[in-house]
Amino acid sequence: EEVILSSVSAELLQNDSPEVREELYERTLLRFLRARSFNIEQSEKLLQESLDWRKKVKITEVSSDMVQGEYDTGKAYWWTEDKDGLPFVIIRAAKHVKGAVPVSETMQFAVYMFEKGLPTLPMAQETFGVVFDLEGFSVWDCDYDISKQLVDTLQNQYPERLGKVYMVRAPMIFNAAWKIIRPW
Repeated sequence: EEVILSSVSAELLQNDSPEVREELYERTLLRFLRARSFNIEQSEKLLQESLDWRKKVKITEVSSDMVQGEYDTGKAYWWTEDKDGLPFVIIRAAKHVKGAVPVSETMQFAVYMFEKGLPTLPMAQETFGVVFDLEGFSVWDCDYDISKQLVDTLQNQYPERLGKVYMVRAPMIFNAAWKIIRPW
């Protein structure tokens, strides 16, 4: 691991981009390397794409004011830890109304949640969990666009961060939606 990490670090340090230097932490590099089975080329590509994405979505400019409407719905919030010390984001699916706000705003809220919550994790804690509370979930709440973008964002922008996922209080209708979402 150390040899590969050293090689990737040296390669990336040749890039004069301040974003690369800012993001170049050993733990971050290891997460990107693990996400691509320590394939250096694929890891570098994933990291560069993630840095480009961060610029594109202007991640440093997202403020609580920008996501206040989504926050006020109560659809997602950080919660305490499980018995193993893993912190969780609770997502209350029935609080999401498909089409009520643009997908971009909902994703901006999700990114805001990650960006504000992850830095508060204890130093040794790299992962978090998600609990999807499906109480009251109906076919109208099923938003495949949001689900797909959320999975993509976690995989490609926050690799190796998701530790556990629980789905609780799922009604029967959820089984049909799960058959579509599960392969992602």
